[in-house]
Amino acid sequence: MLASLISYSIVLGLKRLETGALVKDYEGPEKELDQAVQMTLTSVISEDERYLERPAPPIAEEFPEGSRIFFMGEHAYGVAAQVSATTETSLSVILAVSPFFEEGSYGCLLIIIYFLQFFPSEKAENVQFKAIADARSSGIYSPAFRVAQILGITGHALSKITSSHMVITSDHQKTNVGLSLKFEAKALKVVDYSRKEGRQWEFSEKAIDLLKEYKVCSLLELMRSWVCELTSGGL
Repeated sequence: MLASLISYSIVLGLKRLETGALVKDYEGPEKELDQAVQMTLTSVISEDERYLERPAPPIAEEFPEGSRIFFMGEHAYGVAAQVSATTETSLSVILAVSPFFEEGSYGCLLIIIYFLQFFPSEKAENVQFKAIADARSSGIYSPAFRVAQILGITGHALSKITSSHMVITSDHQKTNVGLSLKFEAKALKVVDYSRKEGRQWEFSEKAIDLLKEYKVCSLLELMRSWVCELTSGGL
């Protein structure tokens, strides 16, 4: 028998205040839901760290000296900049603007040219990454379901292993036991190991060899035993 109901709002995520603090952002009042009090918890053992509210970090921690930022003030809005010094309440930056900067299209062109001079490593890093991508072996890639068959595990287990998979150890520390070969949320791949064709992930021979090594380790065997205890089938 329901004695009472409570109203609650769904958490959308975190939002940053002008002070720099991160607080929970909720759905509007018009989207509130009702739930029986008996179905609610006043606290949980392990909170999701992605949604923990945090106070504003020190400026030196948020903007370390030498870090690259975009200037959002007047007279050069959106220009690349670099942090040169910080105090408890302020920071100093060097703007990547040519001494000949002026408003208009020519000014924008000068900003782009001066940006490459101001951050010389930026262009070098892009060239280096392009060379790595161009030099990667074409190789043979197999779809995820085929890789799961080769390894003798389920597609769900393969998805967990090839992504980031956090577990809590006996000392209550969170540890990533995944191989981080794919990043579904950001649609990022690992060159020479994974790629995404449409909605299907594919893995190279390199990735399969790595997965075979992972499979024989005691951790995966332990995971297999856990699943066997909970379900009728194995990994």
